Amino acid sequence: MKTLAELFLEKFGVKYGDYVVIHLVDGSKLQGVLMPKHMFSHEETVILKLKSGYNIGIHISKISRIEKAEYHEESSIPQVIRKRRGRRSDLPRVKILAVGGTILSKVDYRTGGVRSAVDPDELIDIIPEVLDIADIDTEIIMSKYSEHLTQDDWKYITEKVFQAYRERWDGIVVLHGTDTLGYTSAALSFALKGIGIPVILVGSQRSSDRPSSDAAMNLLSALYLAGNFRYSGVYVAMHHSSSDDLVAVHIGTRVRKNHTSIRSAFQSIDVPPIAYIRNYSEILYEDFIEELTLKRRGEDTLDFKPLFSKRVALIKFYPGMSPEIFKFFMNDYKAIVVEGTGLGHVSDKVISVLKDVIRSGIQVFMTSQCIWGRVNLNVYDTGRELLKIGVIPLENMLSETAYVKASWVIGNYGEDALAELMPVNIANEIIPRSFVRSR
Repeated sequence: MKTLAELFLEKFGVKYGDYVVIHLVDGSKLQGVLMPKHMFSHEETVILKLKSGYNIGIHISKISRIEKAEYHEESSIPQVIRKRRGRRSDLPRVKILAVGGTILSKVDYRTGGVRSAVDPDELIDIIPEVLDIADIDTEIIMSKYSEHLTQDDWKYITEKVFQAYRERWDGIVVLHGTDTLGYTSAALSFALKGIGIPVILVGSQRSSDRPSSDAAMNLLSALYLAGNFRYSGVYVAMHHSSSDDLVAVHIGTRVRKNHTSIRSAFQSIDVPPIAYIRNYSEILYEDFIEELTLKRRGEDTLDFKPLFSKRVALIKFYPGMSPEIFKFFMNDYKAIVVEGTGLGHVSDKVISVLKDVIRSGIQVFMTSQCIWGRVNLNVYDTGRELLKIGVIPLENMLSETAYVKASWVIGNYGEDALAELMPVNIANEIIPRSFVRSR
């Protein structure tokens, strides 16, 4: 049965999704897109999405008439056509590889939803400063939100980065969704170990046409970093704080998204960011980074190994957990990364099942649910029992990074190499000492 508001719209020959001008009885008018009502909307209220992106409700008694209008998307940002600008030989050459995510998205005001940009050049149209930072080329290699990525996608992204590296770009920027950005940065860190140029992964928490978007600053900073950073390797560049003052540079295996929505969601774990970018024109280096295994730009020892196995599980322990969960993985999996409590503990019931899991030939590795600090199975009886049955502790490796590393080890070296390679630092996934939390 139609509501009064729906019958009211029919009276003027308009429907949901139409761009309209609503004339109010007080003589004023509003423009926007007619939106469907939700279950809690008053039946005599018309919902209008304004150009600002906000929805308002208007009672039909306040409306004198509604007219359908032609939609024009307005922008106060000057449009730039890259091909007309030409190339600048005085700037670093940076390849942009687009994977997807919010940094490639904009709000479609006809529907109110967020859609992926058709072409990365749309971002260049919106952010013309890009062309003053680097001589760029863009390529869409896929268009996926990061929650949909798999090991096959990690392999493909790695291969595309390797291809761009062989084309002798000064740096590479990968546009990526934020939700699993840490997984992909770890995957590239292992697969491209020793690469002689910077590979910068960057995303945004808010789409590029939002007034509060971090897309422009993050992208410009990533481009400047890719072209000018003194170090090679894989890094993540994202807002350092809620202000638009600094972008932090995180090591690819030591970064985690720690907030669902704020612009400074990404943090380096157990080590501060190794550098900051100010005004996408200045790099501020941290003093302590010589303790890490970083290579200078141009130190090329690339050992390209792009394969990843799907026969790895990441399991979070919780109170009252049924140990039967682990038996599910005994048939086809080769490695299990466990997120234990505190120093790396699980219940005695889980320990008894893990013993059978290990006997079946599956390697079990222990990380911690705690964000900062490291696993130590020598402190309590529970930990010593885990060591006794063959569980391998992974120091201060992030659980997500451990999952990626196990996948990479099996894919490139085979399952027999897990026990040897997992506890060994390869790409700063394990650091000798934990630094004070940066913020």
